[in-house]
Amino acid sequence: MVASFSSLGSASATTGYFEKDGYYARDDPEHRQASFWYGRGAEELGLAAPRDDPDARARHIDAEDFRSILEGYVPDTDIRLGHKRDGEHKHRPGFDLTLSAPKSVSLAALLHGDKRVIAAHDAAVKATLDHVEQNYLQVRIHDPATGRKPRFNAPHLIAGVFRHEASRNLDPQLHSHAVIANMVRDNEGKWRSVEPTEIFQNKKLLGAFYRNELAGNLIELGYKLDPLQLGTMQSFEISGYDKALRDAFSTRRQDILKYMDERGWEKNEKMAQRAALITRGRKNEPDRALMHAQWGERLAELQRDGIGLGITTPRRTAALAERVAAMNTPDMRNEIAQGALAWALAHLEERKTVFTHPELVATALSQTPGKTGLDEIETGLTGLKNSGRVIDAVIPDRRSDRAMAVLTTDRAIETERDILQRLEHGRGGGGSVPVTRDLEQTLTSGQLTSGQQDAIRTILQSDDKIIGIQGRAGTGKTHMLNTVVDLAEDAKIFGLAPTASAARTLEAEAQIPAGTLQGFLMRNAGLADGSMDPARVATIKARLDGAIIVVDEASLASAVEMRDLLQITDKLDLQRLVLVGDTRQLNGVGAGAPFRLMQQAGMETASMRDIVRQRDPLLKDAVHEASLGRGEAALEMLKESVIETDKQSLSIEAAEQWLELGDDERAATLLVAPMRHQRDEINEHIREALVDDGTIHGDVMEITRLDSYCMTRAQKQDPANYQAGDKVVFAVDSNRTGLKANEIYTVADHDERFVTLVDGDGEMRCFDPGGGIVTRRDIASRLDVFEPVEMSLQAGDHIRWTRNDNARGLINARQAEVTDITSEQGIQSVHMRTNDGRTLSLDHDDPQLGHCDYAFASTAHGAQGQTMDRVIAVMDSDHVALSNQKTFYVEISRARDEVTIVTDDRLQLADTLASNSGEMASALEAIGEVTTREAPAAPALDVNHDRVTDIATAEMTPTEPMLERYDEPPPPTHEAEYGETVRHEPTSEDGSIVTREREPEPTEEKTKERDIGMEMGL
Repeated sequence: MVASFSSLGSASATTGYFEKDGYYARDDPEHRQASFWYGRGAEELGLAAPRDDPDARARHIDAEDFRSILEGYVPDTDIRLGHKRDGEHKHRPGFDLTLSAPKSVSLAALLHGDKRVIAAHDAAVKATLDHVEQNYLQVRIHDPATGRKPRFNAPHLIAGVFRHEASRNLDPQLHSHAVIANMVRDNEGKWRSVEPTEIFQNKKLLGAFYRNELAGNLIELGYKLDPLQLGTMQSFEISGYDKALRDAFSTRRQDILKYMDERGWEKNEKMAQRAALITRGRKNEPDRALMHAQWGERLAELQRDGIGLGITTPRRTAALAERVAAMNTPDMRNEIAQGALAWALAHLEERKTVFTHPELVATALSQTPGKTGLDEIETGLTGLKNSGRVIDAVIPDRRSDRAMAVLTTDRAIETERDILQRLEHGRGGGGSVPVTRDLEQTLTSGQLTSGQQDAIRTILQSDDKIIGIQGRAGTGKTHMLNTVVDLAEDAKIFGLAPTASAARTLEAEAQIPAGTLQGFLMRNAGLADGSMDPARVATIKARLDGAIIVVDEASLASAVEMRDLLQITDKLDLQRLVLVGDTRQLNGVGAGAPFRLMQQAGMETASMRDIVRQRDPLLKDAVHEASLGRGEAALEMLKESVIETDKQSLSIEAAEQWLELGDDERAATLLVAPMRHQRDEINEHIREALVDDGTIHGDVMEITRLDSYCMTRAQKQDPANYQAGDKVVFAVDSNRTGLKANEIYTVADHDERFVTLVDGDGEMRCFDPGGGIVTRRDIASRLDVFEPVEMSLQAGDHIRWTRNDNARGLINARQAEVTDITSEQGIQSVHMRTNDGRTLSLDHDDPQLGHCDYAFASTAHGAQGQTMDRVIAVMDSDHVALSNQKTFYVEISRARDEVTIVTDDRLQLADTLASNSGEMASALEAIGEVTTREAPAAPALDVNHDRVTDIATAEMTPTEPMLERYDEPPPPTHEAEYGETVRHEPTSEDGSIVTREREPEPTEEKTKERDIGMEMGL
């Protein structure tokens, strides 16, 4: 955690906290030197020394002054900020902005005693506060003419800064608390309370700014820095301070990681903050001399074990100063800024069509710590706007009647325009499909809903080449498609789906030969870009003449995927491209929502609204409300099925609800949570209980599963993101490097260009992850990077696959039950029964065991597509990214008969659902070319000082990774863990994986269809 920003509870508690740590004048003089007042407002009140006076000495903080200001008293006046309520004075004391140095910086400063590093940290803290003061410190002032309270900048900061040297576990941890008083003078000289929204919304940018200033200061001192991945942002460590040394002085971090590991929580910044809060103890910092002596003793012990040797403190020499100056020229800094912005755009564009200004700037600033600055980044961004690469845009803030300032890119706009142009080109290019019996008689025979009838008519009779089927959850889309196959049995119909599991479902239940959308796009990229051999193109076109391609779960396709699909199918003589999906359900991992965009642009679309899944009338009505975007109304209808518990116990309560069920009820119940860490915590709690009662039993096999970092292609192209011990898996062979598909390689090292890998035999190989220009076929798009995580297997465990093994028919998201663990001749084997009834045995070293996880619970993305009798659903009441209409709708619509909702606050959840649709705006919506049907097209702006008010960045930029890995090779980019419809599939007599029962021998026509499917990459 680099930067945190939070409101303070009370003046007395805040004063007491720092008083206990000895930062006031009457205590340890060395601690006293670590506190000081800062800001223009503090200077005006005589608290801080004038910053423009180089000879002025810092003025340290007195406890009484500190408490008085936090209570709202303006020194030397009779003014007290706040208001009276119920006879008591109410005033929020202020805010704590905490800035923390990387571990190696703390060690250089505190363990190796380089006081210049402490000064570098202090300077970076002050620079960050200067940035806050000039850009984000604001007040609200009532405008009697409009009745509104617009924001105004008020650059008169009052901050008490306290530098700490130790973590709560008394490890070296250099960090500063900047206590920003809720007191600021506006430009008319009036003292007011602070409006903190801008600071809250720019917290990540402030962390990047501090980190960048600190890095630049360290470079000037002669330190060499190594970039380091930190969640979704870049950080750095000082070269020479390896992971073993850093970890040895990170017992607090180890406590947090242990807590997260014990609960299966995902390792990201937000979950680390939650774990830190839960595990924090009271810090009682001893005498500094004693503390430093203890650190020295620990270092001596480590050095005896060969850890921490050879570290030297650099000296600033004339030659060093010359080198730093050469790197720090305006031209060099601007060039680096342009490269950082290009990287940031590539990274963000993969997942989002619109993003905020602070998000882009923070991402770019964090890419090259210390080598460029915010001014250069902003200058570079202005150049990108002038060139048309980046475009200012506005979207509605769905939680208010105002607007949200965002950015989009020329590529996003071009991609969406291309989609709509191809949609328009396909109008009138369809025509009726011959059917084998009377269409209207079949449709009106009473077996189909009106929505299913309309969908079938549209597929078989539309004049357009590209049509949509908008089908709500549980409206019988698969049954509808099966009827189309029966009616048009002479037609060539093929299917595409987002995952291999979904493709298998399409084949089994709709009788449509199917493959993955990603596989189809990769294998036929040559059709889109014109590189495919003309003879092969002619062959494919001849075989697909008049064919119908059905894309299931089309709402999961990204804008780039939809564009590529339309480019390919545009060059084929198809009769129809049928896009089937539900815009109300969850979006996919990639940027854009093209299925919704195409409907908004007028694509002929049949609507299936008649819900047939739910058998309970009340649940059916609630699902109907949720499908219309009225999740709060649906929640009110289901209030008797809501269980409230504290926020930290959501996952445990959901697990306990499942554990109270009988065996048959458990088998018919789906446990679902929005976030991966919640799913993992539920899995862990259930597993512990099942081990205790003997359901999970017998010998234990310890394996290492691979947990994907879910990097974007831009991240995978950066060698700095490959850390020693990480695992890398390629989707295709590389003849040039000798790297093999599906083999698990271990990262040994990296430099500025190359990554060194070690294979299972200990042989080292190097590869360049950048691979030159980004293309559809670059090496970074065909690999995945994983963190190894220890995992235990016993008889009774239920697991799901996280990567396909096509040779053995093991499909991502499909499940298996462990039946036994055996050992023969020193080799352990795990025996399983797959969910389609086959038996399977894998040795301990089988690579596929790295691609499994526990399967008692699912994420909301994993649940999409499943149907169960009962659902137990977790919903955090105020999670800005995931507590939205889409997640809620998916969770409750999986159940036929009964749903239990576990939340921490039902009323707050209702408010959150009412204001959070979960929908992401398209680029064309953002620039006004396509009008959204969910919000005003041109909301009123409340702008002051070139800022847009009430910017709700959290809704548009989710911070929790809610996505599972995509590992359907090729390519191995990530996908959500989309589920499959629960069903029993036919098996052979012995149920073995080798002698899987086959379907009846296909007719000659069906054989031709499958051959064509192979040509298409299906």
